Amino acid sequence: MRRLLGLPLSRGPTISPERHVAVIMGLRAELLDMPGGVPPPQDADCAIVVAPLNAAWDLRDFRAKRTVLIGSFPPDRGLLETYQSMLFPEETFVLDLREAPRWRLAQAASACVEA
Repeated sequence: MRRLLGLPLSRGPTISPERHVAVIMGLRAELLDMPGGVPPPQDADCAIVVAPLNAAWDLRDFRAKRTVLIGSFPPDRGLLETYQSMLFPEETFVLDLREAPRWRLAQAASACVEA
């Protein structure tokens, strides 16, 4: 999320929730960057779940009105399908988050604001 927003990158994973405000496709959005494996707040309009495709997470408790799944690179198709069966995402992306251009990250985030 920090890369998408053009903020300085942290040296490691998100440890505590970080709130950000952004405009995505002309709409104001409140973004909450959560530590890995921590479900979004239950009242979340949309959750962008970034899941590792080299280790299994139990994502059955992740609930939001809409969900977008980003599988981190390198892809493991079996694990990707497992995550999809747990989350029932509106859209799924497989991205190398370290290398993906910001427009690809924005495209994934915009899937949360598209009606």
